[in-house]
Amino acid sequence: MVIDPRASRTAQAADEHHFIRPGTDAHLLFALAHVLFDEGLISPHTEIASITAGIETVQLLAEAFTPEAAATATGSTQERSARIARELAAGATRRGVRPDRDLHAGVSGTLASWLVDVLNLLTGNLDREGGAMFPLGSRRSLERVRTAGRGRGARFGRYESRVRGLSEIFGELPVACLAEEIETPGEGQLKALITVSGNRFVSTPNRGRLGDALEQLEFMLSLDVYINETTRHADVLLPAPSPLRRSHYDLALYLFAVRNRRELLRRPRCRPTRRSPTSG
Repeated sequence: MVIDPRASRTAQAADEHHFIRPGTDAHLLFALAHVLFDEGLISPHTEIASITAGIETVQLLAEAFTPEAAATATGSTQERSARIARELAAGATRRGVRPDRDLHAGVSGTLASWLVDVLNLLTGNLDREGGAMFPLGSRRSLERVRTAGRGRGARFGRYESRVRGLSEIFGELPVACLAEEIETPGEGQLKALITVSGNRFVSTPNRGRLGDALEQLEFMLSLDVYINETTRHADVLLPAPSPLRRSHYDLALYLFAVRNRRELLRRPRCRPTRRSPTSG
């Protein structure tokens, strides 16, 4: 089942595709949580329940988001919301809710992303086979064996964006301020840009404004194998090398992968050296 304002390729392959108004994902997800609480369909599995707190608070937050209220906001029907919630909680097989990346670019992207995890938790589908599982990337494996209290810890807020004063997090600024950093004159104005793969024009909030801003750049370089909505603005477009020709191992994104993955990097063979008679 796919819920999407667009008839995407994924939606075309689905058994069911339900349209909702753009930016109303949180309304629908909260309505599903409302039905689960209202009809007593909550069943988090033991392992997750033992490290979970605040479910009662979620129930209070979901009280106002009835299927009727969600139908008004999303353009869907209240019967559909109730049915989806019941089907998510029922059945012998595991069922998971998975977000697309575009979910995070909406008006309530952070809230909607959190509610996806909430629904999986409430129905016993969080970190269970057949549901939504946590991938076991190599970086996370190292963090699990690290002694508490050691290391530098997370650091953020060390500097702010030039125009709006948004805080840095892990050495990066929010992409939502990219357009204004290009548009606003003054010291430190962004006049050149390098993009490496991806499609920031599609995944960034207010992409219409970003598209106009990209046209104002003095120079833009893109490393990509496609001409897409972002790279079409580039002055120079360079093709990326084959994945088989690079030694990069992505420590961060593999934590969000659908499947666990390891890359075996080929090392150059060392030529054997002949020992001299006097060597040890």
